Amino acid sequence: GATFVAKSKYDEVGIDLKFEGVNLNFYSQRRGPENFVPGLSIIDVMMFNNPEVINRMLDDYYFLTNEQITENKRALVKKYEK
Repeated sequence: GATFVAKSKYDEVGIDLKFEGVNLNFYSQRRGPENFVPGLSIIDVMMFNNPEVINRMLDDYYFLTNEQITENKRALVKKYEK
């Protein structure tokens, strides 16, 4: 959402938006480590991990800085300019 929302409009009215990023860590998808696909879905995570591991994964996030949001927007524009 951070790449599509006009954050400045919210800043103007005193609303501080925060966007989360996640660390997509390796887990066994039972296809071999060379075939790991990060970021599939929470359903995939739940199929192959116990609740304790799932909770650790859900807690492994960070808030994006304004610089990261700007860089993500630039990368998205560049991707679709081609």
